[in-house]
Amino acid sequence: MPHFSRLCAAAQGFSLLELMVTIAIAATLLAIGVPSFQTTINSNRLTGVTNELIGGLGQARSEAVRLNARVSLCASSNGASCAATGDWRGWIVFTNPDNDAVVDGGETILRTGLVPDSLAVRGNATVGGNLISFSGDGLPHAGNAAAPMVGGSISVCMATRQPKENTRIITVTPAGVRSSRVDNNGACP
Repeated sequence: MPHFSRLCAAAQGFSLLELMVTIAIAATLLAIGVPSFQTTINSNRLTGVTNELIGGLGQARSEAVRLNARVSLCASSNGASCAATGDWRGWIVFTNPDNDAVVDGGETILRTGLVPDSLAVRGNATVGGNLISFSGDGLPHAGNAAAPMVGGSISVCMATRQPKENTRIITVTPAGVRSSRVDNNGACP
């Protein structure tokens, strides 16, 4: 029967070779995992802002039908008024019965959202750039136009190749709102 003190002396730790192999394996796993993790973070940022905007558009449409009056979603830099031009740094949903694209006295801001600095949000010319309104029948209108729009889009983009599909396109039509992913080769349109 082996002596107890000999067993304890045999198990005293790692050899230098074992430690170097363990560090090499850990470094390899980190080198593979970190870029993948960055892709996941960026993808979640894009998806989060896209979903917030889709939720805002859905709320604007449902409130317009409920109130039988115009409700608008517009770009906003301060969370209290619509921005006339430029990138969206945020957005607001507000009641807009006078259809003037301005938050006036008596009109209510229903929802606000922020756009992180790492993302670029832009509306195309069909949606009037920075304002989409819904009338009491639930139809979308570009800006304060009287005629319903056939289809317009808002792009949510991050200038990166991680993820490869760095742009989300939110398409607004009379039939509803949907989103899709687009690869813009790391650039924002």
